[in-house]
Amino acid sequence: MQYIVKTLGGQSLTQTPSQTTIAQMAYELGVLCLIQLGDFLLSHSNLCLSWDATSLDGSHINEIHVTADQTQCMTIDIKALPGGTAQDYTTHVVTAVNDASATYSRYHSIPEVEVSAKMFQAMTSTVTDRATVNHVTVVKLQEALGSQLLELNCKCNVRGSFSWIHPRNSA
Repeated sequence: MQYIVKTLGGQSLTQTPSQTTIAQMAYELGVLCLIQLGDFLLSHSNLCLSWDATSLDGSHINEIHVTADQTQCMTIDIKALPGGTAQDYTTHVVTAVNDASATYSRYHSIPEVEVSAKMFQAMTSTVTDRATVNHVTVVKLQEALGSQLLELNCKCNVRGSFSWIHPRNSA
């Protein structure tokens, strides 16, 4: 904490909480984030699920988010994955949403199965780039969720702006 305050704020702290207290505060913030994510997933319908990964210092980092409209977006999770396979991405999405549903259901005393089902039902489409692994991930997600997802792809034009295309129209 002292390093962060010094680096970002140019200040120094005279007293700081113990490492155990700081760890507990970080854990509690994570729980609050999962409850906020649960509120978002359950209060919207027709959410668009997206993910993208990059390599950083030898790790494969994947980010998952949902978009409700042009102004409302919520990050589901960011995590280093063991690899970049469709199974890795599918497991990441399913596990992250299940973690949110477990925390949300315990907090609100609602059966976890109901919460999880509603969260996944709210996701009706995906937007990813046209990598083959992402298409296979969508197929695996549909199998895991037992529902169809409208699969959309993005492409970048020479000016760096994005447009959305349906995979069947991508030739």
